[in-house]
Amino acid sequence: MINKNEIINLLELNLQESYNTTKKGYEIAMVDARAAEGAMQSRYSSAKEENHELAQNYILKMNELEKSLGLLHFWKSNLKIQNEAISGALIELRITGKTEKLWYFLFPVGGYEITTTIGQKIITLNTQSPLGKALLRQKSGNTVIVRNQEYEIISII
Repeated sequence: MINKNEIINLLELNLQESYNTTKKGYEIAMVDARAAEGAMQSRYSSAKEENHELAQNYILKMNELEKSLGLLHFWKSNLKIQNEAISGALIELRITGKTEKLWYFLFPVGGYEITTTIGQKIITLNTQSPLGKALLRQKSGNTVIVRNQEYEIISII
């Protein structure tokens, strides 16, 4: 049986690791920006400005990860059974005509793969992706078609 709390905990670990890596990247970019000559000192180097821009992008990514971690924390303290696909839902799908079942966790940040303690692979699916958009507000038993592929919703947790 899939344990949604375990999935949230594993995703939280993945996001925290991404946050820590992003923070290190930010710190390196800031050190490099401080050390580089600016355009006023050297008309041939834009390293200072480029590193500042890189640092700003790291800040944006860190803010996104902080919001995602906040959502996970909220969901952990408010676990409830869902009957429709919304952000935070764990969805079991099957491609029509195939036997393999696929598990997705609808989340604002997609692309993370999680393997549970029972060996089940779960993929975070961005709610803005084509499949994520098609699944929103759907219920168990419904089917959705994305890019000529039909998916049957087996269950929603």
